Amino acid sequence: MAIPPVTSFYDPAATALNNNKKDLSGESAASLENRFLTLLIAQLQNQDPTNPMDNAQLTTQLAQIQTVAGVEKLNETTSGLTQQIQDGKSLSAVNLIGRTVLVPGNKLIVGMDAEENTLSTPIGFELASPAEKVTITIKNASGAVVANVELENVPSGINSFVWDGKLEDGSFAPTGAYSFDLAATSGDSKIASNSLFSSTVFGVIRGGNQVMLDLGLLGEVSYDDVRQVL
Repeated sequence: MAIPPVTSFYDPAATALNNNKKDLSGESAASLENRFLTLLIAQLQNQDPTNPMDNAQLTTQLAQIQTVAGVEKLNETTSGLTQQIQDGKSLSAVNLIGRTVLVPGNKLIVGMDAEENTLSTPIGFELASPAEKVTITIKNASGAVVANVELENVPSGINSFVWDGKLEDGSFAPTGAYSFDLAATSGDSKIASNSLFSSTVFGVIRGGNQVMLDLGLLGEVSYDDVRQVL
């Protein structure tokens, strides 16, 4: 008795995937891997004996599912490391509460102590290389120049100094907010510089992937922007 030719092949894996239209993107790597292996075993059990699955095709499918699982595990590891880094930043930031930090900007606050002596927040700056002269121009809230300070033979890196609060006419600056500009030179050459302002850290704010420092009236800055702790 002749065996009738096989005219069709039932592929349970393909059929199951075609019947299941839901989005699988939200499944875990383990869930996808189990689903894949279940379908693959069913496909192997029901394959056409006269036309079995090609070994190269099987190897490719196995490699693909392993790649998917590996990528998800890598994402989970990276996410965990990111969380640990943020937790570490938060703990370090808490230690800055009550401390004075230098951060990018050109703000300056002038006030008075209990004995009514004029005080100003430290002025900071960063130089790319040593400078023979650094000129600091201080302006009031209206933008008018109220004082000029010159520093000589300033080393490269981060520097800071405290303005005595004296204006051009010898009087003391009123309490309030000021700003400053920098000009660093060595001979006839300009030296690259960045302005830094100082402030006390009053609190720590954590939102999303950022850790922010609360500087009171001077606003908020990122923990990553801290250039020096005074």
